[in-house]
Amino acid sequence: MTPVIEGLALGFAYAAPIGAQNVYVIQSASGGPLRMSVRVALAVTAMDITLALACLYGLGAVLGWLPWLRAAMTVVGCAYLLWIGVNLARSRVEEDVEGTTGRDVTHSYAWSRVAVAAFTLTWLNPQAILDGTLLLGGFRAQLGDGELPLFIIGMATASAMWFHALTALVSSCRSRFGPRVMMWINRVCGAALCALGLRLGLGLL
Repeated sequence: MTPVIEGLALGFAYAAPIGAQNVYVIQSASGGPLRMSVRVALAVTAMDITLALACLYGLGAVLGWLPWLRAAMTVVGCAYLLWIGVNLARSRVEEDVEGTTGRDVTHSYAWSRVAVAAFTLTWLNPQAILDGTLLLGGFRAQLGDGELPLFIIGMATASAMWFHALTALVSSCRSRFGPRVMMWINRVCGAALCALGLRLGLGLL
C-alpha cells in the first residue's frame, strides 16, 4: 500500500467517527446557506489537518509533560461544548421566505466565529490529542523521510473529502427540512454536543 493510500485510509478513519466536528458540520449544513456551510467545512478541515499534523509530530507528549495544560484545555473545551450545545438546543428556527427550509436565526457564520468554533471543537480535547498522537506517531515511526509528505497529503485529502462530502450530502437534503424538523435537528445536535462536553469533563475526575 502506498503512503498516499495509507494516509487516505487513516484520514477517513480519523475524521469519520461522530464527534463535535461532525455534529457542527451537520448542523451548519442543515440549517444554513450552502456558502456558509462550505465555510464551516473549510474551517473544520483546516483545524482537523493542523491537529493531525501536531499529533503526527508528537503534541501529545507535551500534554504528558504539562498536566496543568491538559487540565486547562479540558475545562475550557468542556465549558465551550456545553455552552454551544445548550444554545443550539434552545435556538429559534423560523421559516425562510420560500417556505421550504428552516434557518437557525441565532447562529452566526462570520469567519471569526466559525474559526473560533472550529478551533475549540477540534483542539480543546486533550484526550483526542493523546489518542491521535499514539495512533499517528506509530505510523510516523514506520514511514521513511520520503514517504511522510505523501502520507500527509493522503490524510489531508481524506479530511477535506469527508467534511465537504458530509456538507454536500446534508445540504442536498435540507430542502426537505421544515422548521419543525430543523428544531429537532438543533435539539439532537445540541444534546450530542452537551454529551460530548460532559464526557470530556469526566476525564478530570
